Amino acid sequence: MDLAHLGVSGGRRKALIVLGAGASRGASFAADPTSVLPPLDADFFQQLSRMRQTDESRRLLRFVREEFGSEVGLSMEEFFSQADYTDRFHSELNVDPGPHVRKYAAALEDFMVLLPRVLHASIGHHVCSHHAQLARALRAADCVITYNYDCIMDRALVDEAGVRWDPDAGGYGFPITTGGKSWKTHGPGRPPRTPIQLLKMHGSMNWHISRRRTVSLIGDLGKIVSLKDAIIPPTWFKDLEVEPFASVWKAARKEIRTSRIMIVIGYSVPPTDLFSRSLFKVEAGSKAKRERLDLAVLVNPDKDARRRFLNLIRGGIESTTTVLEYEKLEELSRVLKRHGV
Repeated sequence: MDLAHLGVSGGRRKALIVLGAGASRGASFAADPTSVLPPLDADFFQQLSRMRQTDESRRLLRFVREEFGSEVGLSMEEFFSQADYTDRFHSELNVDPGPHVRKYAAALEDFMVLLPRVLHASIGHHVCSHHAQLARALRAADCVITYNYDCIMDRALVDEAGVRWDPDAGGYGFPITTGGKSWKTHGPGRPPRTPIQLLKMHGSMNWHISRRRTVSLIGDLGKIVSLKDAIIPPTWFKDLEVEPFASVWKAARKEIRTSRIMIVIGYSVPPTDLFSRSLFKVEAGSKAKRERLDLAVLVNPDKDARRRFLNLIRGGIESTTTVLEYEKLEELSRVLKRHGV
């Protein structure tokens, strides 16, 4: 990525884009506050309550209100962690079995069914012009790390990156068995030796993971029944040792250490996301980083969140590092477009 107009001279540098939930919420199509919006961790259940209610959604919202008092302000991580650990406590220790205990397992199943429905209702087939601008700016060997389950960035790469993006050539950080044709374009030009990587740290709604831990890609996102086994759930403890997640996190370590430009959009550095905090602190915030960081761009309306990320990588920032801050993804998109990046 050549971001000379953002304050870095000297031509092309290896770039890393980090996307949190705020990047999806900041999508160009997510403008109507009364509609179902791409959910944040803190308001998934509020977005769910805006949808046409089904048996599963009524049951889950009733469970949430009974167990937590209200869906307002309840985060996905708090819900899933408490429900998951309570269910494990009763099942593994065989404590107080009965209908009430079984409600926890049922609530977790309903959540996994409803999560893709909320994502599809809020995103559907919409294309985000801001993500498209990011995809156009990426060059071969650049990387995107995302914590989002949705496929906004996947679609942007398909539409804008041409042969620079190829899921069948390791674009997701691991081999794909089938379905790659649905998520790439056969544009003109010769494929690069090292394509763009899209590392989906917690999984993706277009992944189907088999019992053998191989991954095929799903083309029609509207037909997804459940995200169970396709994602790392939003729980306090995340199992990163199984494939394909082990490969994804290993690739992320390398990309963070070798990037010269880091653009962080809508990532709030959750205090319970200990693995990610450690990842950036060790790989980007220490002298062990193999490449110096020339440019850090932070995009978040929350000033404290921008400060938290800067503090996380403070050890890797040098006197020569340019730091730019924006409140909205739209602002960064305008800057990139204005300078033809």
